[in-house]
Amino acid sequence: MKKAFSIIVLCLVLASCSSPTSSAIRAYTDYREALKSGEIGNILAFWHPEMLTRNGDSIRLDVEKKLDTYGILLGYEKMEVLSTKKLENWIFDGIVFKDVVQLDVSIRFPKMDNLPPKQSSLVADGPVVVREFVYMVDVGGSMRILACETKS
Repeated sequence: MKKAFSIIVLCLVLASCSSPTSSAIRAYTDYREALKSGEIGNILAFWHPEMLTRNGDSIRLDVEKKLDTYGILLGYEKMEVLSTKKLENWIFDGIVFKDVVQLDVSIRFPKMDNLPPKQSSLVADGPVVVREFVYMVDVGGSMRILACETKS
C-alpha cells in the first residue's frame, strides 16, 4: 500500500510543474499505467476528476458518470457519499498537501468471486466504508483521489 501511495504522490509532484489541466491528465495517465502493470494492487479504485464536482465546500460524487476502475469495482450495487470534511493541511510522507477533502463513501458490493486474490480482501458481503482523500488539482473544481483506506 505504501508503494502505491508513493507512486501517486510522485505523479502529483511530477505533474505540479505544468498547467493544472495537463497535471490532471499526466497524473491520471501515470496512475493508469501503474494499474495496468500491476504495481498498484491494493488501491480500491480511482475516480476520474470529472466524476467529482465542487459546490463551495461540498463535494458530490456523480455515480452516473462512467467508472474507469479497470475491473476493481465491477458490479457494485450501491454507492453514496456519507460525509465530507475539508482539511486545511494533510501531511503524507513528509509532504504537506493543501486544500484536501476527505470523503467517507459507502459502497455495497454483490458477491464477486471473479476478482484477483489481492483484491478479494476489499470485497465484503455488505456495505464497505471507504475513506478517500481528494487533492485539488485546479481552481476549476477538478480533483483526484490521492489515497484511500477501507473498512467494513
